[in-house]
Amino acid sequence: MASPGPDSNAGPPAGVWIRRIYFGHGSSVQRARAMSSGLSAMPDSPKETLETILPAPQSQHIAHRSEPPFHISRLPVELLVLVFMDVIMSMQAYYGSHRGRPFNLGRVCRQWRDLVVHTPYLWSIVDYTIRDLSTSEAEERVVASLRLHIERSSPLPLDVSIRLSAMPLLPQHAPFLKYFTFEDNEYDKDIEPGEEMELAFDAPLLQLIKYQGAPVRFPLQSYPSVCNVSFHTSSDEPPRMIDQIRRFHNVVDLDIACHERNFVAPGLTPMVLAHLETLRINGIDSLLIHDDIAQSFSCPSLRSAKLHGNCDDYINGLVVVPSAVTLFMQSALQTVRTLELDLGLSRESSDAELVPAVVEGLGSCAQLEHLAYHVHTGLGIITALSTPQTDGTWVCPRLHTLSVHISYRVLDDEPLRGEAVKLAIARQGTGLKKIEVLSERRGDTSDWLPFQGLLDQILST
Repeated sequence: MASPGPDSNAGPPAGVWIRRIYFGHGSSVQRARAMSSGLSAMPDSPKETLETILPAPQSQHIAHRSEPPFHISRLPVELLVLVFMDVIMSMQAYYGSHRGRPFNLGRVCRQWRDLVVHTPYLWSIVDYTIRDLSTSEAEERVVASLRLHIERSSPLPLDVSIRLSAMPLLPQHAPFLKYFTFEDNEYDKDIEPGEEMELAFDAPLLQLIKYQGAPVRFPLQSYPSVCNVSFHTSSDEPPRMIDQIRRFHNVVDLDIACHERNFVAPGLTPMVLAHLETLRINGIDSLLIHDDIAQSFSCPSLRSAKLHGNCDDYINGLVVVPSAVTLFMQSALQTVRTLELDLGLSRESSDAELVPAVVEGLGSCAQLEHLAYHVHTGLGIITALSTPQTDGTWVCPRLHTLSVHISYRVLDDEPLRGEAVKLAIARQGTGLKKIEVLSERRGDTSDWLPFQGLLDQILST
């Protein structure tokens, strides 16, 4: 590394500041002491980095630049390191993520390169889009880059996010991996219909898995350390997805998207997710076609759920089985306190067919406090909430907030206004404190403000 000039703002030697960075991020004392001898003592050479990762002409050009020809070269080393950290961590709206790109900083000059190479924190975040693994040379370049991250980040744990346009090369053993994000939006170019993506790695510290792409398989029977799971696999069949989810029996937050309806439902043993508190399902209709699938979710600790789907189509009508809707709600939502329900109904006849099943399911949601309901056509759910049951009790007796989301399909507001007023009057003084109307139609918000004031006035008296 080039020696600092006479400028008084040059700061302490790089080795001194890097030693502080090591201590600040919990690295070992032995490793920190190795840094005290200066950057030149680290087992790394310009040839290893530049000629392995960069094209030869570019590496030769960098090797002859001792410092950048900008005012930033006069910054103290400690400030320069903080600037580098901010660049690595920042998200740029127009240029994508700059996380995990220390190579770009090291290309400026030898001074920056030496500083970057010996700052482990800059290498602990791996965030790449890999577009080509078609040749052995391309694979070697990727492997070389990832190997440098592993070596230079030691002993810090890695935060890994890789976006692939080709089949992945993933390590089988990742002892320090805590957060794993995999997004392969072009998987159909590499995987034939019916083929699956297998993620066969051992990661004993893994806490979060976020996966989007082809149907995925995890070969181990249990992943006890994982508490946050997100699967978005639109072509996967629900029975096989459920078989994968049950391997994460300690999951606390589960987010799934599954839109495959054409499948045969085998008899499934109920999946008990004893620690699950938050559930989000996009494509809930695919789980409401067969009773066995619907009642396979058992969530005794669930507190929040968001369920979105398209439970009918405009031509053929209802595509889900009403009994499956009831079974799912009775099995999965008994303890839920916050529920968002968007069934995507496009026909009033579908609403009339499905409302009794939904109301029966809501009858088991005795702890529900906040219901967000998306109105597309009929108003059967709102009517049911304002009508006492045969035994005199209310559906969802602890309900204190109802959020009504008005779809663009709703053309006539008057029936909705009438049912909302009836609900406010009927449950006045029963614990219902708020009915909020949220229009999804453009430019429609101000039209509902006076009506919102009327509902607030009724419920407050």
